[in-house]
Amino acid sequence: MSTDKNIPVDPKLSDKKIRSHIESDLPPDADAEEIFNNFWKKNGPSIFSTIAVCLAIILGVQTYHYVKDQNRIKKEAAFAECSTPEQFRAFAADHEGDALAGAALLNVAADLYAQGNYSEAAELYSKASTSLGGTLLYERSQLGNAMALLLGDQAEQGVALLQALANNTGVLDTTRAEAGYNLAVYYWQQQDFIAMRATIEAILVLENPGLHGMRAQRLLETVPELNAESAAAQPSA
Repeated sequence: MSTDKNIPVDPKLSDKKIRSHIESDLPPDADAEEIFNNFWKKNGPSIFSTIAVCLAIILGVQTYHYVKDQNRIKKEAAFAECSTPEQFRAFAADHEGDALAGAALLNVAADLYAQGNYSEAAELYSKASTSLGGTLLYERSQLGNAMALLLGDQAEQGVALLQALANNTGVLDTTRAEAGYNLAVYYWQQQDFIAMRATIEAILVLENPGLHGMRAQRLLETVPELNAESAAAQPSA
């Protein structure tokens, strides 16, 4: 009777395949069904454990998003119910740091601005902007803050903020144009027609200046001093 050493080995078999033949509990002539059943007998428990862990993770993630969505729906409903400055203030206090809290503060700031309370309006516009980053309302809060400062007792800070917005390529052209237009009007009031004209020209080169682009163009065409500045800038013949 021959020993294992005398069994001819196919040279095409790799060492890994030889070991699998030696270590297998199955006879050499096992069919596919037997091999399949043997595989699941050895590896089934670990495979099912892995699947269970994955399902638990997926379920946890889905639950988190569901709860988050439900909380968001409730928050939006509470915001929609606000109609007075007091209610918006209370909402902002209850949801501090949330974008909706920033939107609530914008409502209060706009009301204060309309009443001529520029100092407190500027404060709330600034506070609103801290939770509105990355949103279009952030630009509105910055514009509101600038104008409240400009019309209040902090004109220098307001002008600086308007200039920063007008020169900021990271915001919408319409926002830049609005900031520039308000600057131009301020320079008009200050009788600084050189700065006024330069500001208007910066607006008119924007790709999409919107309504304030048209207003800037009208200023350029109708303010006599701007035409005088233009004529003075022309070289003499």
